[in-house]
Amino acid sequence: MNEGIIEEIDVDGLAAVLSAGARLIDVREPDEWLQARVAGAVSIPLNDVPDSVDDCSSRHTYVS
Repeated sequence: MNEGIIEEIDVDGLAAVLSAGARLIDVREPDEWLQARVAGAVSIPLNDVPDSVDDCSSRHTYVS
């Protein structure tokens, strides 16, 4: 994936990037997160993303 580029991927693409070490950020609301989630995903509700950007390392690829 290209740095700084937003791409849409399918389930197989998600599995591939996660197996390559990407980190998954789930941007749904907490009540949705509690109902179902992908193992290993981190919950950061969409409204909180701007305040959390500095916590993300530039050494990793992130998928949301």
